[in-house]
Amino acid sequence: MITYRIAIADAHAHLLRVTLSVAKPAAEQRLSLPVWIPGSYLVREFARHLSGINAKQGTRELPLQQLDKATWLARCSGRGALTVSYLVYAFDTSVRAAFLDAQRGFFNGTGLCLRVEGSEALPHRVELRSLPAGWQVATAMRAVKIDTAGRGSYEAAGYDELVDHPFDLLYQLGFRVTVNTDNRLMSATTLSRELRLVAEAFGYDLDDYDALIARDKASLDSARRLLNDQLPDLVWTESAEGDAFKLSGALKPQAARAVQDQALKQNITTLHNRVNELGVSEPVIQQQGADRVV
Repeated sequence: MITYRIAIADAHAHLLRVTLSVAKPAAEQRLSLPVWIPGSYLVREFARHLSGINAKQGTRELPLQQLDKATWLARCSGRGALTVSYLVYAFDTSVRAAFLDAQRGFFNGTGLCLRVEGSEALPHRVELRSLPAGWQVATAMRAVKIDTAGRGSYEAAGYDELVDHPFDLLYQLGFRVTVNTDNRLMSATTLSRELRLVAEAFGYDLDDYDALIARDKASLDSARRLLNDQLPDLVWTESAEGDAFKLSGALKPQAARAVQDQALKQNITTLHNRVNELGVSEPVIQQQGADRVV
């Protein structure tokens, strides 16, 4: 098992701390960072963002020899696990590397996770535990054990799968996210397919979709069919957006009432529990009308 524990070292300085653990390292273990990212194969020097790299085998400090810009060699002995720790400067506002500040974060595995050469086919685990309150993790990587905010452990079958799963700490904080197809002929995709991939990758549902803008009527109609199928509780209204077409979604009245009723029930339960904590016996808390609790 190869494990990466990723934590925020200093959000204001845009620094992430990565701790790599290799249970059974080779005697001469090479570690390297890719110079590419899935879907974009220009040469990129992600390794320039790494600093403060150090290694241990058990309790013994282990020197690392840098072989080139993106490759290091650790000479191990015995059966002890190899632990490598380093900082990553995350201030790339594109989606190719990593970004971090006090409000949001995003990273791709190719910019953070050193490849353990010779062990690429082993299961790879990512651990995200120490995140600020209110942050939410979103990724398509298989969750092993996580809490309601997504903090915990995720696992990929190998290194190639690991770096094909970006981690999103952006949308859940209230930022607007747009989905587009770029050049559909070059990308061999459609807007409907992109929306479906977003839903599958990040678990988005009807609460996450607000409006959709398409440049032609055929794309809009295709997207409407997909949205009607995937989000039956929403009704979609078409309007003009300059030279483009826009679909705006809203809850159907029946669905809105169901959401409101559920919210009132949750509020009643919460109030009942809070009053009980004060030692008041058998408090009378009940719904009055469509939107009041007394």
